[in-house]
Amino acid sequence: MDKRPAGGKRLTILLAAVVVFLLLVSTSMAGSPKIFGGKVISGSRYVTQTGEEFSVAAVPPYDRVALELPWDSFVMENKSCSEGKLFRGCYNGASFSGYNYSLTDRLVYELDIEVYALVPEITLTMLTSKTAIDVGERATVYVNITNTGTKKGMAYFTTLIPKGLKLAELPDQPCALSSEGTLSMAAELDDGLMKRCIYEVIGGEPGEYSITAAAEFDALKREKAGSSASLTVKRLPFSISAEYPRQLPLGEQFNLSFNLSSESELSPLLLNALIPKQIKLVSADKEAELKYDNRDAKLSYGGQFTKFNGTITLKIIAEANTAGDFFITGNTTWKYGDLWQQLEAAFPINITFARPYIRLSTYDNKTGVASIDVVNPSHLSISNVSITSGTFSGPAGNGLHTDIVPSQSHTSFYITPSRLERGNLTGLLEYQTPYGQMLSAIFQLPLNASLLDFTPKPAQQKPAQNESMPDFNQSQTGKNDADNQQAPVILESPGRGIPKKFAAAIAAVTLVVAAVFLLARVKREKEALSEIKEGEKLLSEGFYPGKPG
Repeated sequence: MDKRPAGGKRLTILLAAVVVFLLLVSTSMAGSPKIFGGKVISGSRYVTQTGEEFSVAAVPPYDRVALELPWDSFVMENKSCSEGKLFRGCYNGASFSGYNYSLTDRLVYELDIEVYALVPEITLTMLTSKTAIDVGERATVYVNITNTGTKKGMAYFTTLIPKGLKLAELPDQPCALSSEGTLSMAAELDDGLMKRCIYEVIGGEPGEYSITAAAEFDALKREKAGSSASLTVKRLPFSISAEYPRQLPLGEQFNLSFNLSSESELSPLLLNALIPKQIKLVSADKEAELKYDNRDAKLSYGGQFTKFNGTITLKIIAEANTAGDFFITGNTTWKYGDLWQQLEAAFPINITFARPYIRLSTYDNKTGVASIDVVNPSHLSISNVSITSGTFSGPAGNGLHTDIVPSQSHTSFYITPSRLERGNLTGLLEYQTPYGQMLSAIFQLPLNASLLDFTPKPAQQKPAQNESMPDFNQSQTGKNDADNQQAPVILESPGRGIPKKFAAAIAAVTLVVAAVFLLARVKREKEALSEIKEGEKLLSEGFYPGKPG
């Protein structure tokens, strides 16, 4: 039987209730930032630490308090907490402060309250499946994004992969690969909810790397969190490199050398180098075995019983017989200790070809007959050259064709424009290289029949020494502007002449009008001539709209 006095029992119960209340308050407030705490007076207005203005109103006998905040309001019982949509408040009791005789009851009480913001709080953890990998090996990265706050919110997550590592995106993940090459996520997280992103990284270059991640909530208190994980990419015991010209013209032979090197004994070792069919293999070293797979040449070295240690160079001679960008690949597999390893390498090569182009030679805007040239600037001849167009035709209305255009030469065709699209001759040029590769290009030639006459003119006599040279900035229509000018006209009526002052005025006005029209005409013709000369310059240099690079 408890022999403590009744007062002691009540005190114990009261203390226990206070402890339970404090525990509940501390538990519920974990993760919610406190934005106000102190004593207030009923009817007055106050401001929180985050700038929200609020007011309180006590309900006699001060056992309840109403809290009003922007977009939120609720009632708190004495010695308890309540929450609304955005905020949470606690009422810890009232104390007598003094008298105010302007009030009805004259008694003034101070109310002890606390205000918290209901916001999400983010926790970020990162873990890798391995702390060290080899070049080409994969490691899995796990990232947990958890809302440990008291309210749901929109979470934004990003992770940055160092350049020495390659990112491998896994399917069915909330994180997606962005255009900037990073993983990102935007998702709404309820309080207590977790999102997990799982992805893989591949060792690209030896070194020490730090994978970093960051997340934040878009809320009243913008919570941010970060995490990182370390990963070591070990140096492989084997390396492969290639020596060859990265760019060369079509038809040229070149030397290609594979350099193999190892600091330890590898057994076995097998190298398979694939030479694309666009490159013709001429010869190879005896140490290498040559096979063909769908016209692709496969160069092999080593095998099941090969022990490799040190360096070796494999040399081949090849010929570039197709224009374009290609890759020579090498795949090497070996066993180092008890571990099988593999290394893939790709070596780019660009085979260039000086593409033929079309240029306008002459054009007669009276007869509509034009002469165009197919120019071949390459060191190789082209064959089966044909031109098709909907804007012009050949002499018999058919397409234009020639068997061959020699290297660094041209062939001319006479055409008749049938339809002009914005003053341009357009068409398709098709041709074949000496290695059987068919190529094509769309061309477009500027043509302005109304302003320019490309008809050859007879040679003019050389002007005498005392004669002035013609002004080539004037109109090139074959006539001097002076021939096109009209003399002032003086109007007279039978039996009565116009007074001299009026005749002079009319003559002056006529001269001004003629000069204005003449200047406008010269300006238009100068602009047209400038555009045509610029077009001829571009055409002579081999540039034209639609020309392939």
